[in-house]
Amino acid sequence: MQGLVINRFVTGVNIESDGNVIMGNYIGTDVTGTNSVFNGFSGFVIQDASDNTIGGLGPGEGNLIAGNAENGVYIVSVSQPTDGNRILGNVISGSGTGGPGVLIT
Repeated sequence: MQGLVINRFVTGVNIESDGNVIMGNYIGTDVTGTNSVFNGFSGFVIQDASDNTIGGLGPGEGNLIAGNAENGVYIVSVSQPTDGNRILGNVISGSGTGGPGVLIT
């Protein structure tokens, strides 16, 4: 998934499968990246999934993840391991309500 503007959802991107690559997106902002248009929970939730890549190290591969109501990225293991997930080259901020940029539980 690349080049999207995702806002006004409960969760911007919910990942429950292995091996996804998500880069070059605006999550929780408008297309300019300067105005918050938040998602109601987190920008990304990776639940019970492994080997996903959020962002990248090359030009334009990082995501802007900001302005979400809770966490920028939330990785949670409920019933399956969440090994090998990579968060690379993104600009991430927490929320105005105190949620961290990245939360792993």
